[in-house]
Amino acid sequence: MPEFQRMYGTIEQCEEAVRAWRWPDGFQCPKCTAKHRTEFRRGGRLYLQCASCQYQCSLIAGTVFASTKLPLTTWFLGMHLLTKAKTNLSALELSRDLDVSYRSAWLLKHKAMETMRLREQPRQLSGRVEIDDAYLGGQRSGGKPGRGSENKVPFAAAVQTTESGLAIHACLSLRPFTNESMLEFAASSLALPLTVVSDGLSCFVAMAAERAVHDRTVTGGGKAAVALPQFRAVNTLLGMVSKVWFITGTSRGFGRAWREAALRRGDKVAAAARDLQTLAALAAEFGSAVLPLELDVTQRDDVIAAIERAADHFGRLDVVACNAGYGLFATVEETSEAAARRQFETNFFGALWTLQAALPIFRQQGAGHFLVVSSLASVITFPNGRSVQRQQVGRRRAVRDVGQGNRRLRNQDHADRTRWIRDRLAWQLCTP
Repeated sequence: MPEFQRMYGTIEQCEEAVRAWRWPDGFQCPKCTAKHRTEFRRGGRLYLQCASCQYQCSLIAGTVFASTKLPLTTWFLGMHLLTKAKTNLSALELSRDLDVSYRSAWLLKHKAMETMRLREQPRQLSGRVEIDDAYLGGQRSGGKPGRGSENKVPFAAAVQTTESGLAIHACLSLRPFTNESMLEFAASSLALPLTVVSDGLSCFVAMAAERAVHDRTVTGGGKAAVALPQFRAVNTLLGMVSKVWFITGTSRGFGRAWREAALRRGDKVAAAARDLQTLAALAAEFGSAVLPLELDVTQRDDVIAAIERAADHFGRLDVVACNAGYGLFATVEETSEAAARRQFETNFFGALWTLQAALPIFRQQGAGHFLVVSSLASVITFPNGRSVQRQQVGRRRAVRDVGQGNRRLRNQDHADRTRWIRDRLAWQLCTP
């Protein structure tokens, strides 16, 4: 961010960048192609007037910034935030980061995404290319399981890498996995010389036989297949498309809302609850996309075993949500020692054990998101709620310590944004 501010921190710097992008060989009149011009400002916007035909045009006319009311510094910062995020940045989060309205952030985001799509559309991958088949979408209730689900969309993921496996360019293409479709994909998106690295799916074999050298490695399922180094780049890309969640306290409340929102989005969820019967309908509705787990977060060994089982089952963990907890409202003299200890064991130590169990997995992956759910009690004092307040403050400080000690990992402290949480929060957290 400091480097970005040095390069594009002022309006003048942004205008010079737009000028260099639009006219790399110097100004050329859009009407008569003359090169001499004069400049002036009107309403804070820079205009250029042709010295030959007197035609006037603004610096941003005909660009993605045309007709905008936002300053170029806001546009540049928005594009920087969108492109540096490994996962999709929501318009709601972008509006907060830029301090603009949701409508402005949504329009900025979609204009930038469409510009990137048009620019990258003719690009072809060459050299060493990792390719894999993937599906987006969850299983519908009563529908077919696995790849046959009516709600799943097949797409091909391809990543051009260096010989050492470092990613350079990526391509995602919606298409069925047939020989004809993959030959069409190869003709439009791949170029010789080409070495295709795949898991040996028959359509990849047919595609490579026509146009490339084929490095075939037959893989199984689970964590071992994801850990193969020759597929690191494409697996990293697919990990950004769909996520694997581990959520505690999913039997009701926000935990239940988040698990359903994630599953309907097409993500995979390890859903933990004390009573496994409350999760019985999940497997029938979402099939292999969900892993129901019986878990009491106060038992440290059980928490570690549950998280390790989820990582082994899905091959990775992207988001760990510490949601399990409950309130205890009583005056200080009325609160028994047993009741206070039970609440701290669940709300504070349950979150701590979950963080401790997930950290080694996140470090091994090199990435991961913590979502630790706190409450208004950590920043506002409620009558008869001192016990709740103390354990919520401890919960927040624990996750802040994790964030300070693991800069490459991401922690979310939503208590800093004190607001009444509505039912749409689950959708906002799970939807780009």
